[in-house]
Amino acid sequence: MECQLCALPAGDSAWRITDCPGCGLPLLLWGAHDTEPSRAQRREMRAALRQHGNVRYGRGNFLIDRFPSEFPDHFHWHCRPNLNPQLVEERALAHGQQLARDGS
Repeated sequence: MECQLCALPAGDSAWRITDCPGCGLPLLLWGAHDTEPSRAQRREMRAALRQHGNVRYGRGNFLIDRFPSEFPDHFHWHCRPNLNPQLVEERALAHGQQLARDGS
């Protein structure tokens, strides 16, 4: 069976951030199917995925799932949104942002 992650377009880097073909969430994908990144590479990837999450969901309003089960044979992480609306609002206010309200 072909790996869905290996079938995604590859870039020039050893890893890339793209949308997951299974769930549509941001996905940090290690380029090689049968290897794992070094500790230094994981730090670099975590920082890049944090930056991506801050832009997509707002500062700190996401979690990095380093143990996803969708594709157990290919090293990858998901960036999942925080689904707690109270925490999202508190974090936005703490960072000087105002949330848009429905109907306003």
